[in-house]
Amino acid sequence: MVTDTEFINALRSAKMSTVELADGLGVSQPTIRRWRNGRNLPYSPMRPAIMLFLGKVDKRRAGVVNQIQRTAFDAYEGLNGRMPTKL
Repeated sequence: MVTDTEFINALRSAKMSTVELADGLGVSQPTIRRWRNGRNLPYSPMRPAIMLFLGKVDKRRAGVVNQIQRTAFDAYEGLNGRMPTKL
C-alpha cells in the first residue's frame, strides 16, 4: 500500500511538469496540483500504477502493479464510473 505521504513525495519529486504528468496519467492539470498539495488524492488501489508511471516502483513488480490497476479499473467500472460513497 502506498501511503499518502509516499504518494505526495513521489509526485513532488517527479522530474515531470504538471502538464506532462496530467497528459501521461490522463487527468487534468488541476488534479495533479491538488495531488501535489495533498488534497483529493487518488483512490488507494490506483496509486501503485501511478507510482509505476513515476518510476518509483521497481520494474520487477510491474506485473503486480498492473494486476492492481486492472482490479481497480474493474471495480470502478462495476460502479458505473461512480466512486463509492462508503467503503
